[in-house]
Amino acid sequence: MFENTLTFKKEFGKHDITVLVGQTYQKDNYNQIYGTKRNLPMNSGTGEYYEVLNQGDSPVVGGFINEAALTSYLGRLEYNYDNRYLFNAVIRRDGSSRFSDGNKWGNFPSISAGWRISNESFFKSEFIKDLKLRASYGELGSGNIGNYEYKSFVNNFGQIVLGKDQTLYPSATQVKLSNSELRWEKLKQTNFGLDLGVLNNDLRFTADYFIARTEDVLFGFPILLTTGNDGGNPISNAATVENKGFELELAYSKKINDFSFNASVNFTKINNKLVSLGNGQNENYSGNTVTRAGLPVGMWYVLQTDGLFQNQQEINNYKNADGKVIMPNAVPGDIRFKDNNGDGQITNEDKTIVGSPWPEFEMGLNAGAEYKGFDFSMNWIASHGATVYDGFRSVVDRFDDNSNYRRGIQPWTPENPNTDFPRITKGSTLNSRGDTDRFLENGDFIRLKYIGFGYNFPQSVLKDSGISRARLTLSAQNIITITKYKGLDPEFTNSNIFERGVDNGAFPNLRTYSLGVEFSF
Repeated sequence: MFENTLTFKKEFGKHDITVLVGQTYQKDNYNQIYGTKRNLPMNSGTGEYYEVLNQGDSPVVGGFINEAALTSYLGRLEYNYDNRYLFNAVIRRDGSSRFSDGNKWGNFPSISAGWRISNESFFKSEFIKDLKLRASYGELGSGNIGNYEYKSFVNNFGQIVLGKDQTLYPSATQVKLSNSELRWEKLKQTNFGLDLGVLNNDLRFTADYFIARTEDVLFGFPILLTTGNDGGNPISNAATVENKGFELELAYSKKINDFSFNASVNFTKINNKLVSLGNGQNENYSGNTVTRAGLPVGMWYVLQTDGLFQNQQEINNYKNADGKVIMPNAVPGDIRFKDNNGDGQITNEDKTIVGSPWPEFEMGLNAGAEYKGFDFSMNWIASHGATVYDGFRSVVDRFDDNSNYRRGIQPWTPENPNTDFPRITKGSTLNSRGDTDRFLENGDFIRLKYIGFGYNFPQSVLKDSGISRARLTLSAQNIITITKYKGLDPEFTNSNIFERGVDNGAFPNLRTYSLGVEFSF
């Protein structure tokens, strides 16, 4: 990696200007070579296998190389007049080897301006110490895809039998389609902000409203296997996604003699929607989700449940408007599904949008304090409004095979009818379908993300020891989580944007306790 920057800074009168130009270059190279042999003989004296390559048979050698390069040219202008009028402009030109020759380069400008009203001569207020308005527009590029995605992949390990003698020949076949039109994904964001400081700036308030539009989203677009593509979905620039929202933060800090403390709370609300899917399509189905133009990405699209049948009479009375029994093959203890299209049967046509994987809002709380060498800090996070899919339960609660089940389940039986868990029956039934709202759960949670205590030994204790600084710390992470979610961790992640709310057994955030000792000499 090479990074080179040149900065010019000058103040004259009430003007303050800074100009920066730079260039960066990064190259990644990973290569591997290997050799194997089978049926290595054993040394009868030591009872161990020989480990030299001239032993054994069936030699195989192989290897591969992965290379990627990224280079950027950048410039930035910062201008400040009398600490009242602020201006910033940036231009970047980035080139990535992950795109084809005609699309390697992208230009990404941004501009921002601020007005500190509190420094104007007409502004007179002892209560308000700082008042600033901000506005900005910027573009960022993303090339977060694998190497060589714009090329077609060829599998050269195939074999084919030809001729009357059925001779075996080596073969190769294209298994992934190329896309020479791959280009930079581009995020265009507009932001309007307000900064307010009162009570000698002890109490600060920040508000931001933003519109973020991501164009030419890079993702694996699903295509039919009949195209000859069986090496994974080729990466494509297709969708356009828009996010609108606002962020608020209220912070307070105070120092009283040897005691100081600070606290801040932040609130974030984002609404996202798919502007267009691209490639001539209006919707995309992925797992148990649907993404449609005008709606948020990855909405839950499943069959709706409506309790359990308690007896045969309930089954017989469950009819559509034409008097047709909707689930004639059901037995007491089975799940009753909603016939949303009214055709008198339960099929995929009855699926409907039942919820969103996106939270309505997220919050955070930070607090800290210091007193004579002692310090304390903590961080809480919270999320509300997301509906998530418990992938683990969708496997162990199905009972259509011989897999294990969760401890403590209470399935329906004639002796235990007051439950929401259907009867257990081996085999493929509606009870075992994973594409229902049965496995959707409330994803709300509150979590103590971090808490820490520290102590710095005073210089009076260290002055004759040769130690300039000594510190003890005790901290913990993820030790308190308040949630109704039944999975391993409500704070899971899924890299598939269309299945953001699917928990496929993601590794949970670790509960960690740490004790630290730090010395400086």
